[in-house]
Amino acid sequence: MQGQAVLSSARLDNGDLPPAVARLRARILQAARSGSIDDLLIPIQWNEVPPLFQPGQPRDFDPLAFLKRQSFDGQGREMLAILSAVFRSPHAVLRQGATQSYVWPVFPAVPAPTPWPQQRLAPWTCVRFADLQTSSPDGGPLVHRTAIGPDGTWHYFWTVATGWPAPAPGSPMLAPGQPRR
Repeated sequence: MQGQAVLSSARLDNGDLPPAVARLRARILQAARSGSIDDLLIPIQWNEVPPLFQPGQPRDFDPLAFLKRQSFDGQGREMLAILSAVFRSPHAVLRQGATQSYVWPVFPAVPAPTPWPQQRLAPWTCVRFADLQTSSPDGGPLVHRTAIGPDGTWHYFWTVATGWPAPAPGSPMLAPGQPRR
């Protein structure tokens, strides 16, 4: 048993990221700015094991082909734009037992007490065009979320319902994919 997950408060400053996390984030953003999904292959290959792009991902999975299929334009540009929006959003540190990950975007896991208009719009920048008419069980958008370990391992990049519990900063919460009770 890994223990209960704890999510830090939202962090806007990326200067506190461990060097390996900051390097991978910068390389992913560079690939996103290029406009070519093929440039994302380099940060994907930095991992010993490829990051997950969908739950239950098979071993012979082709992440670039998948991202192209998920993209409205069929070339992966929509997914690059979402990756860019995700990594420009506030992040948080998710701790579960001895495991730690840097998670983007933090909204709405740590919602602002009284969000201003830009904060209400921010989650929509992390939503695929095809998912605009679909909502999570709590009525929020289906946002893309990503996580990187402190050693620079890219864990995942996939769509999640916004229905994470909304704890006070630092209070226990469920990890992504953990069932509610």
